[in-house]
Amino acid sequence: MTNLLDRSPREHTGWPRALALTVAGVALLGLTGCGDGDGDSEKETGVASVSRSGDAQNPREAGKRSVSPSDPDAGRPQLRLDTSPEEENRLEQIYFTCLRDEGVPMTRTAEGTLIPDKTRMSDSNSFAAEYGACRSKAPLPPPEFDAEKNPDWDEGFRKWLTCMNERGLKVKALPDGRGFTFLPMKVVPPDVQKIQDECQKKGFSQ
Repeated sequence: MTNLLDRSPREHTGWPRALALTVAGVALLGLTGCGDGDGDSEKETGVASVSRSGDAQNPREAGKRSVSPSDPDAGRPQLRLDTSPEEENRLEQIYFTCLRDEGVPMTRTAEGTLIPDKTRMSDSNSFAAEYGACRSKAPLPPPEFDAEKNPDWDEGFRKWLTCMNERGLKVKALPDGRGFTFLPMKVVPPDVQKIQDECQKKGFSQ
């Protein structure tokens, strides 16, 4: 899921989706350059840090979050582990459409969906006001992905990484246990983001 759902420039570290998000900041740019690496090299090819406060609710499936008025996430749509990819995409596109209307540079994927265009942003905080204006539409990831809310988070995180390694996406946990780094891979598996998303759901669902 991913983990790469844009929230605000200050919070944002990954493109295009964070519904995972809750994995933020998967540096995939380094992955394609490690085809010649060998298993003995521990050179990091990218880091994904895990969000400590969830980011993505589905009004159709779960209703609005029940939170205090002072909660900055009040009213935001809340994703669940069983939220369908179609519904997830629908909510994400509502959010991205808001960002576009507020003036955040956007582009479209090959499938025609909107995503923020990071190549047209001078720095991470250039559009803080615009992201803030759309915050109420930014989906929150499932609470299971939040280390501060899920008492079994450490076990889910371990299973998530095990699943990715079993599917050929070589990763290792960061020292603080709140993210992971890519290891050198002679062959980078296709659908890297899909593997991350599916393994995250699997890890935290068990």
